[in-house]
Amino acid sequence: MKQRLIIIIILCLLLITGSSSRMMACPVCYGSADNSTMDAANTAVWTLLGITGFVLFSVVAFSFFVWKRTKRLREQIFPDSFIDDNGIIHLKNNKGIIEWNNS
Repeated sequence: MKQRLIIIIILCLLLITGSSSRMMACPVCYGSADNSTMDAANTAVWTLLGITGFVLFSVVAFSFFVWKRTKRLREQIFPDSFIDDNGIIHLKNNKGIIEWNNS
């Protein structure tokens, strides 16, 4: 059974490589640069890149907006405390320190 599968795979590979003349690129792919089809393809690529860039920029802008809004709201709710880079809550009047354990 295993030998039969190997023979089938080899025959398929021979058929694929033997028919390479049919597997050449279409005229659009290797066509001339001043073809109107190439201009349309270039425009399509730039349009898709523009849309992708716009979507990525929108995600980054929304994340920045949410970060700034969260920071502003946290300062409104807790005006007398702040969290440092180590995750420790400090009171602005330094009367006490509360440990913040993230583990």
